[in-house]
Amino acid sequence: MRACIVIKLFVLLIFVNETFSFVNLVHDQGLYGAAAMSLNPANSAWIAGKAIDGNTNQNYTSNSCAITDIPHHHTNNESVWWKVWLDRPFNVAYLEIFFESKGYKNATGFSIYTYDTQVFYPLIDPEHLVYQHDPMSGCPASVMNITVNRVTQGIVYINKRPPGFTTTCKGADTAYTSINICEVKIMGCDQSKYGVDCRSDCPQKCKHYHCDAFNGSCVHGCSDSQAVSSYCIECKHGTFALNGVCVNCQGHCKDDAYCNTSTGGCDGGCDTHWQGRYCQDCVQGFYGDNCEKQCGECKIGSTCNTTSGLCPNGCKDNWTPPFCTECESNRYGPNCSNTCGHCKDGKACSTVTGACNNGCEYGWVGKQCDTECGDGTYVFDDKCVKCHGLCKNSAPCNKSTGNCDNGCNDHWTGNFCNVCSDGTYVSEGNCVKCQGVCKDHAPCNKSTGTCDNGCSDHWTGTFCEECTDGFYNTNCSGICGFCVNDEICEKTNGHCNHGCMTNFKEPLCQDCVPGFHGEKCQEMCGECKAGTVCNSRSGLCPDGCEDNWMLPNCTACKPYKYGPNCTLNCGHCKEGMSCSTDTGTCSGGCEEGWNGERCDTFCTSGTYVSNGRCVKCQGVCKDGAPCNKTTGKCDNGCSMHRTGTFCEECLDGFYNTQCSGVCGSCVNGDVCEKIGGHCVNGCMENYQGPLCRDCVPGFFGKKCLQKCGKCKSGEACNTVTGLCPDGCEGHLLSPFCKECGPYKYGVNCTLDCGHCKRGVPCSVDTGNCSTGCLKGWSGTHCTVSIHSVADTHREHGLNPAVPILSSVLGITLIVLIIFFVRYFRQRTTSEGVM
Repeated sequence: MRACIVIKLFVLLIFVNETFSFVNLVHDQGLYGAAAMSLNPANSAWIAGKAIDGNTNQNYTSNSCAITDIPHHHTNNESVWWKVWLDRPFNVAYLEIFFESKGYKNATGFSIYTYDTQVFYPLIDPEHLVYQHDPMSGCPASVMNITVNRVTQGIVYINKRPPGFTTTCKGADTAYTSINICEVKIMGCDQSKYGVDCRSDCPQKCKHYHCDAFNGSCVHGCSDSQAVSSYCIECKHGTFALNGVCVNCQGHCKDDAYCNTSTGGCDGGCDTHWQGRYCQDCVQGFYGDNCEKQCGECKIGSTCNTTSGLCPNGCKDNWTPPFCTECESNRYGPNCSNTCGHCKDGKACSTVTGACNNGCEYGWVGKQCDTECGDGTYVFDDKCVKCHGLCKNSAPCNKSTGNCDNGCNDHWTGNFCNVCSDGTYVSEGNCVKCQGVCKDHAPCNKSTGTCDNGCSDHWTGTFCEECTDGFYNTNCSGICGFCVNDEICEKTNGHCNHGCMTNFKEPLCQDCVPGFHGEKCQEMCGECKAGTVCNSRSGLCPDGCEDNWMLPNCTACKPYKYGPNCTLNCGHCKEGMSCSTDTGTCSGGCEEGWNGERCDTFCTSGTYVSNGRCVKCQGVCKDGAPCNKTTGKCDNGCSMHRTGTFCEECLDGFYNTQCSGVCGSCVNGDVCEKIGGHCVNGCMENYQGPLCRDCVPGFFGKKCLQKCGKCKSGEACNTVTGLCPDGCEGHLLSPFCKECGPYKYGVNCTLDCGHCKRGVPCSVDTGNCSTGCLKGWSGTHCTVSIHSVADTHREHGLNPAVPILSSVLGITLIVLIIFFVRYFRQRTTSEGVM
C-alpha cells in the first residue's frame, strides 16, 4: 500500500513538473479532490462534486453545477458552505470560480478560506481568510479570479446572511443564500514548485521549501529561524530588515525587548505609553522623552504637545493652565467637576481626592466630609454607615458599634445580624429556606440561593429545585417511562399527561401492555402455549410454544412447517431444504419432477416444469426418450434432424413436424422454411416453387439444367429422366427427341440424306456427307446422279441388289448401336439426378 502511494505521488510530481502552466489541481493530469456542501442539492444531479468536474458551462441545464435548494425553501440557508479537500497539499496560486449564470448575484458577500485538516467545520472554525467580497461594492462577477498564494490542502467557500445584512447588488437576496457554483478551478503547482510553468523549485532557504507561487520569494518564512523577510537575510538583535538591509530598531518595545528582525515591529507590544508601527510615537495624552508624562486636561478637541506637554488651546473648565494638570481651588475629582465637602476650619480639600486632610466639620463624615449621619446609621472609620442587619423587632442598631443590642430576627445571625443561617439565603430582604438540593447536600449560597458546587444528581434549575427531564418524585429518583411523542413525564408523580407510546401501559408508561415485549414494546409476543402472555422484557413464553412453533420466542414455525399457525407442511424443496415459514415457497427451487411455488405438484413423463406449471416437452429427444422434468432439455441429445435448446426445431435443410422433409433448391442456397418446406425468397433457376424440388416444364436433370427435346404434340418431357412420354415430333430420335433418325436431317429432321459413301448417314445439321458420295453421286448432299446405279454395278460385275442390301443392314446396325449407347448414357445421368 505504501509503495502504491509513493508511485502515485511520483507520477503526479512528473505530471506537475512537465506542465507549462499552472495546473487545475482538482481535474488535470489525474489529480482530483473530494467536494462537499452544507445543504442537499436542489436536483439529484447538482451535487457538490459537479463543481470540480472540469466543465465550466455556467448554465444549470448542463447538470454540471453544484446547486443547493432555492432560497426560502429552507430555514437553515442563512449560512451555506462548499468545500473541497485535495488529495495532498499543493502550492495554490489562484482560484477561478464560475458561478451559475442566473444565480451568481446570491454569492454577494462570499468568503474564501483555506484549511489544512480534513476534519473541518466551515461555519464553526474557518481559518486563513483568503478573500472577502464586499457586499457594498456591487455584485460579484459571474467568473471570479481570486489569488490564494498559499500551500494548502483544503479550500472552503462560505456565504452568510447575518441579521441586518445589506448589499448594493441589485437582485441579491439579503435574507437567504445558496450554493450556485458551476466550476472551481484550483490553479497551482506542487507544494515545492512555483512559476506559471511549475518548473522552478522553491529556494532551499524558504521554510519547508514553500514559497510564493508566482515569484518564488519566501513569503511563508525561512528555513533558518534567524533569517527574516522574503529575502531570508539574517539581522542581529536590535536590528531589522528594511528594503533588503538590516537597520537599527526604531522604537520602544515592551520590557526592553528587541524588535522583530523581520518587520521591525514589537511582537510583545509597545512599552508603556508608546505606539506606532515601530513603537516610536507617544500615545495620545502623554509626552516627554520617554512618554512618561501625562497630558493635562486640554480644551475639548485638542491634546497637549508630545514634547512640551503644553495645551495649545488652553484648559477645560475648572483646570489651571498652562499644563492643565491641577484643579482650580475648591475643586477636585475627575475633570475637577466635584466641589469640596465640609472640611474642618473651611480648609480646601485635596484637588486630587477631595479628602479633607485636617478632618471634617462636626456631623459630617467621609473622606470628602460630604455625608451627614442620621438615624439607622452608625459611624465607622469616620463614615456614616447604615446598620447592616435586621435587628429583632426592627429595632435600630447601636450607633456606636452597629450591633443589634436585643438580638437578630429569625434566620439571621452574625455581629450585625446581616448573615443568613445555614440552609437559608437572602430573598427580597429576608432569609428563606434553600429551594433545591445541592451536590453532596451542601447548603445553598446565602446570598443568591444557588448551589455553588452544582446540583445533586437528577436535579436542575437555578436553585436546583426541580428534576432534570426524564426523572420524577420528591427525590428525583424515579425514571420517566415512554411518553407519546417523546414527551417528558410529569415531574411529581411520573405520569405521561398525553398518554404513552404505542404498546406501553398508562399512566407511567414503563411496562408493555400484554402481548408485547422488548425495549420499546415494539415486538409482539409469539404463539405461547395455552394463550399465556410472554415476558414483557425478554419475550420468552413461560410454558413453551403452541404446536409447530419454535422456541424460545415462539415467533417462527418449526422447520418444514409454514402458513397460518404453522399447520401446513413444506413441499419437496431442492436438497431437502426447508421452505419459507411465511409463504411455503422453496427459495432454492424444487426437487426434480416437482413444481409449483411450493414444490407440491409432480410432473408426469413427457412434461417438465415451466413457470410453476407442468408443460409438454417442446422437442423430440433421441430414441424417443422423455425430456428432463426440471429443465425440459434432452439429456441424451436430440432425435435425427433436430436441434435447439429443447430439440424443438429442425436442422437446416429439413422441414415438417417430424423434420423428415428434405429442403429443395432455394435461391442463393437459402434454407427452406422449416414447417412447410417453402423457399421464402424463391427457387434456383428452372425449379418450380414453393418447394423447389421439381423442374419447371421443359427442363430436367440433377439441377434442372438440361432442356427437354421436342416431344410429340408439344408435351413436356419427364422432369427426372428427360424422356418424352408419347414419343417425338417428326423424325426425331427417341427417347430424348433431340437428334434426327437415321438418314434424316434439317429442321424437325424432315429431309432425307443423299448417297453418302459407305452408307454412312449424313450430318443431321447440314445434310453433308462427311465420308463423301457414293460413286456416281455428287453435290453438297450427294443427291446428284452421275450414272445410274445399275450401270455402275454392271461395270464391276456385281448384282445391284447385293450392295444395296449390304448398305441397309450396315446402316441399321450403326443406328441401333448409337441408340443404345445414348440411351444407357442418358439413363445413367437420370439416375444420378434422382
